[in-house]
This record gives sequence, structure tokens and C-alpha cells, in this order.
Amino acid sequence: MTVNYLQNSHLEIGMKNNVGKWEVTKEIVARNLFKSLGIVAPVEALKIPEEPITQWGEYWCEVTVNGIDTVRVPMSVVNFEKPKTKRYKQWLARQAAESAPEPEP
Repeated sequence: MTVNYLQNSHLEIGMKNNVGKWEVTKEIVARNLFKSLGIVAPVEALKIPEEPITQWGEYWCEVTVNGIDTVRVPMSVVNFEKPKTKRYKQWLARQAAESAPEPEP
């Protein structure tokens, strides 16, 4: 069940850009797996790319479930936004989509 859930999941990690130098580590990935997807994964069960992740972009993370199955989860490293700001932007997008005129056939 967890394997199927992870296969259909996408992890998004928000990193602030006002910090001098940052790097995504296994600890950060484990924390975001729990916060975003509700998956508790020990650091030993995670595998991230060998090169340090220090820029925003698309990456991957391999999660080993119960020491048996390994699932590759796509991971986006994006600019961090406060939850209130993120909700406000989503609300604005919904308002714009609802108020857009529908094309006539």
C-alpha cells in the first residue's frame, strides 16, 4: 500500500533563498516526506543524488519500504513560500479561472 502511494506521489521541498548557502540533505527530505505526504521514513531508507542539491529544480529520491521494495519519488526543490502566501496565490488563481470567459463553440 505504501509503495503504491509513493509511486503516485510527488514531493515538493521549499528552500529559502535568503540564506547564504543551503543544501538539501536526507534529513530535510525525511522531514518533508512526513510533512507533505505523511510518510515516516528513516534517513537510512532514503537515497538522494550523489551531487549536492544546492539549486532549485527537479530531482528524485529513492525510498526503501520495509527494507524490501525501493520506490523512486520525483522531488521538486522550489522557493519557499509561507503557507498563507501559498494559499492566497492559489485563491487568486481559482478566482481568475472562475472569472475567465468561456469560449463559444
